[in-house]
Amino acid sequence: MFKKMVVGLNERLIIVKDKRLNKVLPTGVHYLPAWQYDEVALISTESICFADSNIEQWLKEPAFLQSFDKLELGRFEVGLVYKHGQLWQLLNPATTHYLWKDLDDVEVRTINIENSFYIEDSLLWQLTNKEQTVINANTNNVTTHKVSAGFVALIYVDSQLIDLQGEGEFGVWQYQRKIDVVMIDTRKGLKLDYILQENWLEIPAVAEQIALFKTEAQQVGLLYEVQHGQRRFNQLLAPNIEVAVWQQNKVWELDLVDISSNFRVTKSLLDSLRQILSGQWLMTSIAQQHIGLLLQDGQLVNTLSTGLHAFWPFGRQLEIKQFDLRWQTAEISGQEILTKDRVSVRVNLNANYRILDAVMAFENVNNVNEFIYRTLQLALREAIGTRNLDDLLMDKELVNQLLLKQSAQHLSSIGIELGQLGIKDIILPGEMKEILNQVVNAQKSAEANSIKRREETAATRSLQNTAKVMEGNPTLLRLKELESLEKVAERIDQLNVYGGLEQLMNGLVKLK
Repeated sequence: MFKKMVVGLNERLIIVKDKRLNKVLPTGVHYLPAWQYDEVALISTESICFADSNIEQWLKEPAFLQSFDKLELGRFEVGLVYKHGQLWQLLNPATTHYLWKDLDDVEVRTINIENSFYIEDSLLWQLTNKEQTVINANTNNVTTHKVSAGFVALIYVDSQLIDLQGEGEFGVWQYQRKIDVVMIDTRKGLKLDYILQENWLEIPAVAEQIALFKTEAQQVGLLYEVQHGQRRFNQLLAPNIEVAVWQQNKVWELDLVDISSNFRVTKSLLDSLRQILSGQWLMTSIAQQHIGLLLQDGQLVNTLSTGLHAFWPFGRQLEIKQFDLRWQTAEISGQEILTKDRVSVRVNLNANYRILDAVMAFENVNNVNEFIYRTLQLALREAIGTRNLDDLLMDKELVNQLLLKQSAQHLSSIGIELGQLGIKDIILPGEMKEILNQVVNAQKSAEANSIKRREETAATRSLQNTAKVMEGNPTLLRLKELESLEKVAERIDQLNVYGGLEQLMNGLVKLK
């Protein structure tokens, strides 16, 4: 009895007899005597590689050797099976495979990955393209990585840094070794001590992407990033420092500034980096009618005019003192002072002054305002304490002049001009104020009585002189009588005269 077997285009017919591979029949129609064979199986050739549990027993069979080619891959060899020009299958290293001999348009390639673990771009595209059909792609052993702009990828093989990859996409073979990919943000600064500790600079591919810049003990570095011909400030390098930056398609320029003798920041640099480096240098603004003194380690080194000034502070201690050159007011208030006659008074003093020589004032006194206050205070106490209260109240202007002369001479020795000076108030205690008011009232009352007596005496003397004149002149007397009569008549509404005017006059006035 014969059995009809139809073998398709991508199939082969395996005939086994007595557990031995007897025949391998190609595509077509076959009639097989069933009593001559133990097993008949149709095998697909789509996988290209043949696999069977009995394959170890068939390796030396003639039918097997005629139908299959042996492919043995080394430890660092990867097998690539192509069918019709398309990657069809990926074969692992250190494996053995048996491929069908009579398949049309099948090609097998091997690549050695011992010295290069990167996957070629064309092959990577085939492995990662979703439209491709790759059997047994072994994605666990093939990894792809994408490096974004501003990043680099550090490649570690068995925990040792080997290489660096820039922006783009790449793939690595993970066979027979452990490959780690670490993404680094190149926009962040590099820690020099860390990369030296990790020996980054000993890897040529990594060292090419790192630039080192260094400043000496009396230098300041201004690091710029150059893009499209434009310089953009990146960071300030203090003296005696070394930094590392990523080059990564960038151009870096370092401007060195010598601060050994001249540590003033130039105007152009101050204008361009004022907002960025405001906290990195000592900066001050000198207002109109002011002057600034620059101190280095406590010593005066320069004077500063009106405007904006900045200085590099590295390696030195800088301080700026500013003085107002305009007229200013000093007020000495509430000074309790005992006069020479032991009367306690409270005095307020006002004075105007200005600084003529700020350098002299700085070199001679520690605190200008406090010095002026103490000078005026002591002069005021001396002037009040050496005078009686009456003298003080009688001639306050004289005291002002003495105070001005004494204080002005003392302040001019430190470069300060004293202008107007005057005692504003002299305040007496309550009891003393009452006593003084009583004294003033008594004095005024005595003066009023004296004036009254003088006026009365003068009036009496005037009447006496008038009487003497009238005594020898009857006509004048008569006129005086008429004047008196007129004054009387002005105050009387009605006047009746009896006996005539002669009788009236004789009755009013009798002369002896």
